[in-house]
Amino acid sequence: MYAAACAASPTAKGATEMRTLEGLEHGDRLTTHLDCLEAATKYLGIHITAGWLYGGTGHAFVMSLGADLCPSGPHCWKQGPMHRLARNLSFRMGGVAGPRATRELSEKAWDHVRAAIGQGHPCYGWHWEWVLITGFDDEGYFYSGMVEPDKDWRDFGAKAIGFLEVYSVEPAEPAPDEKTILDALRFAIDYADNHGEHTLGGYDGGLAAYDTWIRGLEEGKTDPHGLAYHTRIWLECRTLAAAFLEEANTRTGGQCSDTLEPAARHYRDVAANLAAVDALLDIGVWPPTDEQKAGLRALIDDPARRDEAIASVRAARAAEEAGLADLRRVVTALERSESAVSER
Repeated sequence: MYAAACAASPTAKGATEMRTLEGLEHGDRLTTHLDCLEAATKYLGIHITAGWLYGGTGHAFVMSLGADLCPSGPHCWKQGPMHRLARNLSFRMGGVAGPRATRELSEKAWDHVRAAIGQGHPCYGWHWEWVLITGFDDEGYFYSGMVEPDKDWRDFGAKAIGFLEVYSVEPAEPAPDEKTILDALRFAIDYADNHGEHTLGGYDGGLAAYDTWIRGLEEGKTDPHGLAYHTRIWLECRTLAAAFLEEANTRTGGQCSDTLEPAARHYRDVAANLAAVDALLDIGVWPPTDEQKAGLRALIDDPARRDEAIASVRAARAAEEAGLADLRRVVTALERSESAVSER
């Protein structure tokens, strides 16, 4: 079905070939890595809910931020575990990655993209943000995303931070639901307990990330744009963490409802409190305008409104702490069930 939408035609400049995946477009999620994966799975006709995608990859339970809430924070954690967890889902990712976008590595990425798109498989990569690669011609890539990288394939990644990551997505058989749930929740707990092993230097995760967030607000050192960016991303993730837990309860036939239902409620509480911060910031359409950024600075400098934001972040932290306790109980219950099955 999806391969039929791969259009090939000569270019106006006389290039030998142009291929595009018609209908492959980015969505409106601010967590752009998952936005690309969601768009790719939709294009491929793979049915997977946003909650199952965010939760199954572990991303729903991640938090990563630095002292000033720099917008780099959501990207500054080691995403290898996310790639491994994604193997439990109904697609496979493959590609080219390296710390420097050398000519050789860029050529490998170029070859990978052309081969993948030739088979009707969507591609995406990092260039300041994660963007879909929807096609190519002899000059370079076509994109869909929050940013518009340079057309030349040699410049992708190289003219951003300098590293290169390009992946393709194709259909695959998923793992059993119980494995997907157990692996994701084990990761969520490990990320919270050992965030220093998961985040890059200078960034906090787990409950410590909330403490850093609160401290930044209290000291008035928070980057206005970063504050809005972090709030929106972690709101998105925790909303879908709750959705994942609810779906996990349904998929397991309610056998762990005594732990999954409270966990879902606590993550809904996290999301509700982050939504209160988001409403206070009042950024309707992303990205914020210069005028809105000035308004964010005024909010940070206003003690009463800043205290309101701090109170909501504190409440989100408390709900997350309770939710993590529930996740531990879910894992214990699933491990007990797994052990019972293996002993039969």
